[in-house]
Amino acid sequence: MLHYAQKRRDSTISEISKRNEVAEMFKMSISKIDYLVSTGHIPFSRLGKGSIRFDKARLVEWFRVFDEKMKRVRFNDFRQKNSRF
Repeated sequence: MLHYAQKRRDSTISEISKRNEVAEMFKMSISKIDYLVSTGHIPFSRLGKGSIRFDKARLVEWFRVFDEKMKRVRFNDFRQKNSRF
């Protein structure tokens, strides 16, 4: 995901995006975006009743950090499975 986000950094999508634009930008389903919003895992701003927007710069940073965390988790899982204790 991170690499795609970096490629899209200079795209024509505005700095403030709707959920369908975010889903397209990061190649995720809208239901996955809704889940991340409802669980508070993804940064967003609420504009009113049922209306949310996403700041592109904050999302790119969030996905960068998330990607780094996932790499560590995968590496630690690999180490645990392949340990010789």
